[in-house]
Amino acid sequence: MSKKEKEKWMDAVFDSMKGSQRAKPSTGLFAKIERQIAGPEAKVFSRRQWQYAAAAAILVFVLNIFALRQIIQNNELNTGTLVIPDASGQSLISNYEIYE
Repeated sequence: MSKKEKEKWMDAVFDSMKGSQRAKPSTGLFAKIERQIAGPEAKVFSRRQWQYAAAAAILVFVLNIFALRQIIQNNELNTGTLVIPDASGQSLISNYEIYE
């Protein structure tokens, strides 16, 4: 677009705005903004919400420990060979005898 075309386009846009009314905010907008500014800055969590979050975190931790212990016990039952299942369903088997 050349400079003259841009100026013509801008003039056309400004001309199309002639006669239109200026935007007016709603009557309660200023009061609403003031209330939001004066309000609390951070959300306060209740004690019960913290207790639920802590209980959920502890439950997930305990379940992970239990699952890890189960995997370790199952691997120890396999003749000293460590079997690590991966996401594809295949297992990585290692008996740590790398150079044999």
